[in-house]
Amino acid sequence: ALRAKDVRLEGSLRWPWLELTQAAAVFADSSMATASSRLNLETKTVADGRFRFDGPLARRWLPPGYSYQGLSIAGEFQGPLKAILHSGHLEVTNFTSPQLQPLQLSADWSGRRKLFEHLAAAARGISGAALRAQGALAFGAARTDLQLTALSLLTNSQPALELAQPCRVSVFLSRTNRAWGLTTTPLAWAGKGGQLRAQ
Repeated sequence: ALRAKDVRLEGSLRWPWLELTQAAAVFADSSMATASSRLNLETKTVADGRFRFDGPLARRWLPPGYSYQGLSIAGEFQGPLKAILHSGHLEVTNFTSPQLQPLQLSADWSGRRKLFEHLAAAARGISGAALRAQGALAFGAARTDLQLTALSLLTNSQPALELAQPCRVSVFLSRTNRAWGLTTTPLAWAGKGGQLRAQ
């Protein structure tokens, strides 16, 4: 079970605004989560929402052999509760797995509810090679769609492979046999490093 060793809440109510000036939780591994926001109880609208998390807490949910040294995520949110706007930045240092050398991961996003309209992510290895991606991500009840508009492999800060055209990857739950499926549009990756095509 996930338990915090220290939780603090501070706020006030000045109708129609319910203000959460600070919410903070500290966990046994020293991970910390904080948030603040203002909620208009009449219009059900959020203003000045902010959140942040730092620490190793997420390691517990990774498969065996996977880990990271540091994780930091911070963001902002605002707007109607039924159409909340959000944006943020993610940093992961020294992400390790059985197949890969340690990676430095980062991501920036902005979106509305379950739609990440603008998503940019990067992974950098100790050799200097880097992978950069841009696109959009949409979560549904039984389907997740990733639209890639850019995917670049860089060596010595120079593009070796780049996406020739946008590509869509969809993961869905079948209504007939309740099994997960995967579909993609043609992927064309080409550049000085060669070319790769998949469908």
